[in-house]
Amino acid sequence: MIPPFLRRGDVVGICATARWLTDEQIESAVRVIEGWGFRADVDPQVLKQHFQLAGEDAVRREALQRMMDRTEISAILIARGGYGTVKIIDGLDWSGFLRNPKWVCGYSDITVLHAELARLNVASIHCSMPVSFPDCTPEALANLRA
Repeated sequence: MIPPFLRRGDVVGICATARWLTDEQIESAVRVIEGWGFRADVDPQVLKQHFQLAGEDAVRREALQRMMDRTEISAILIARGGYGTVKIIDGLDWSGFLRNPKWVCGYSDITVLHAELARLNVASIHCSMPVSFPDCTPEALANLRA
């Protein structure tokens, strides 16, 4: 199953299944996404701090579930890697997502999401994450945008 390709004006959701971001890091990513002609919808959870994580397990799981369930979201960018996604994956409900598939994008810690999506036969994108957008090569950002 290949989610629909994004068009100008589509909404890209950002949440954090592992580590948190700062205001500056998320603002930088939003500028990139909006510069591509998309709308960014950042879950406030990305700024929460529970030790190294962006909130306790339930908070991170609920943020991803919201992004997965919202029909207006066309793609989900996971804010950054680290550790923590494996702790929330078993509690996710994929039923709404499978009715309205969207791109799940990132690497590192979210490899567990890519593996689950592959098991569900849904394409996903292994790519740079919002936290690293300022350090990405132009080619890496162009590939993600494409």
